[in-house]
Amino acid sequence: MRLDCFNPADRAFTLTEIMVAMAIFMVVVGGVVYSHIVGLRLNAITLSKLGVGQQARIGFNELQDEIRAATTVEIGNGNATTFTSVSNGAAQAGMALRIYPTTNVGTWVRYYFDTNTTELRRVDSTSASPRTIAERLTDMIIFQAEDFTGAVLTGPANSRVLSVNLRFYQMPYLQSVIGTNNAYDFYRIQAKITRRIL
Repeated sequence: MRLDCFNPADRAFTLTEIMVAMAIFMVVVGGVVYSHIVGLRLNAITLSKLGVGQQARIGFNELQDEIRAATTVEIGNGNATTFTSVSNGAAQAGMALRIYPTTNVGTWVRYYFDTNTTELRRVDSTSASPRTIAERLTDMIIFQAEDFTGAVLTGPANSRVLSVNLRFYQMPYLQSVIGTNNAYDFYRIQAKITRRIL
């Protein structure tokens, strides 16, 4: 019986070749895992921002619709139970807005900045409990009456533009860390709205 001694096609890998192949494989797998982790973090940040945008759009759409349909709009200062209009001759800017949807002064809607919770809230004449529209706000002056050039008015002009300016210091429902030292993105929502009935 005769055995073939050596066939080049039957050659095996050496220990050095296997170790080099395993090292290259580990580098590739590590790169794939790292890129997946970075993608998951980016996805969490994007979802947080989209959630904030959606919540703000819902609140802004309601505010915008009520201003456009109003018969009278007053800017002033107040809370859930009180409201004081800005006097004639003073800058028409404040932290609260009272909207009369009809000519009946007993029916109203009020938006106001709550300084204790830094939230924009909504309350109306039929409900005593306020509802949060936006949270984590920085500025107390949210509502302004402007002319067509953007200058703040000092009286209740009929053709005024109502400027609503919300500046947020932190995104709500944040599930991931943004930046170094847990720094949060500053963002702002601004709208200029006029009544349909002038």
